[in-house]
Amino acid sequence: SHQTLPMSFLSPLPLVLILLGATCAYIFNIFFPTPPKYSISDPFPTTFTKNHDIPFGHLTKEVLFLQPEGLIQLNHGSFGSVPLYVQQYRKALLSEQQSNPEEWFRVTLRKKLRQVKERMGQYLNCDAADLALVENASTGTNTVLRSLPLSEKDTIVYFNIEYSTTKTVIEYTCEQKKCRTHVISLPFPVKDKEQILEAFEHALDTVSHVTLAVFDHISSVPAIRLPIKEMISMCREKGIETLIDGAHAIGQVPVDLSELKPHYWVSNGHKWLFSPPGSAVLYVDKAVQHKIHPLIISYQYQKGFRDEFEWIGTRDWTPELSMGAALDFRAALGEDAIQEHNTNLCRTVAQYVTERWNTSLGVPLSMSDAMVNIRIPCSGSLRENDDVAQAHEECTHSWNISDAITELKDLSKVWVVLYESEKKVRFVRLSCQIYNELEDYEYFVREFETNLLKRQ
Repeated sequence: SHQTLPMSFLSPLPLVLILLGATCAYIFNIFFPTPPKYSISDPFPTTFTKNHDIPFGHLTKEVLFLQPEGLIQLNHGSFGSVPLYVQQYRKALLSEQQSNPEEWFRVTLRKKLRQVKERMGQYLNCDAADLALVENASTGTNTVLRSLPLSEKDTIVYFNIEYSTTKTVIEYTCEQKKCRTHVISLPFPVKDKEQILEAFEHALDTVSHVTLAVFDHISSVPAIRLPIKEMISMCREKGIETLIDGAHAIGQVPVDLSELKPHYWVSNGHKWLFSPPGSAVLYVDKAVQHKIHPLIISYQYQKGFRDEFEWIGTRDWTPELSMGAALDFRAALGEDAIQEHNTNLCRTVAQYVTERWNTSLGVPLSMSDAMVNIRIPCSGSLRENDDVAQAHEECTHSWNISDAITELKDLSKVWVVLYESEKKVRFVRLSCQIYNELEDYEYFVREFETNLLKRQ
């Protein structure tokens, strides 16, 4: 026997709904097309053109970056993240290099190095002839400190918050050259820039034979944007040279070297500029360039600052050469827009986390940009506690910092920096980037509370 089809099947209504839905989807796709994912297998790019309006946040991460699904990267300040476009550009450079190594190293390389330095000179508002491309900020600080003709007559001053590698290089330099060091102790948390300026000026006035001051543009942990313009000016007036560790500077804040007038300044490209690891720029004032030589001495020795740094043996320069592609990428998205998004997001994050944890910042927002320092609460010191100050002072933690970082990464797929001040107070440093949204930090807080704070 034949079964009779239900009347609903014969009704045209389902078919009409299907056609209507397909039509709406087609029209929506016309006005709001899905952006293409930039692939490293695309043809060699000469310039980056952003042909879709991609909002900052998770869609930017999905379309323009190559990050594992589920990863919450809140530590851009350590190793950065290279956009697909810049990866593609570097891959093309490597192909060009290996297709004709003779042409590359004898002819092409020098032209490309100078082109990138011209671009960086425009970006930093300085003469390209005062720039050298180096592998990282540590290379730059080593280059300057190990070149300078220091002796037992000289004293180097630096802050206790200086990056550990830089501290080590200073100590090594003075072991070798018999110079002296003086560490300026900076209280933390920091109240304001005047606190830093007073401590710095006091050291310059009271420590004998200071010939070099080494300090950060933006320090690492804690993350503080120092008042370097005033500090450089103080040193200039006293005849003291300055070496600025700007590892976190380019890409995070505007930099105008013609206005700042440091003697020596170095910054990484891989942290905030979006260029690959192994890319950094060293600035040396013309008046002191005769003192500075690359760590690797080659046959270009004594042929001038530019030539000495452009040939230090056969090596892969594609990370440094990709800095130009990073600038193209930033220009397409908008330099001001990138920095404003990151800074504004970090201000929102700071307010959200401190209010939820009923805690405080280690550094005023007026001295913070795309990294914020937030005090970690103790068990019982959250909102419901009446005596928050006492709870913080009596705080003890049951978890180890390095283990906690690993656990957050393994259990929650979150990368952050946790650290402890000299007074044993613990903080988290959170970075903000164009692929982040507030939702990422809300997730971190929940995971941190569940996996770590509950143990205290």
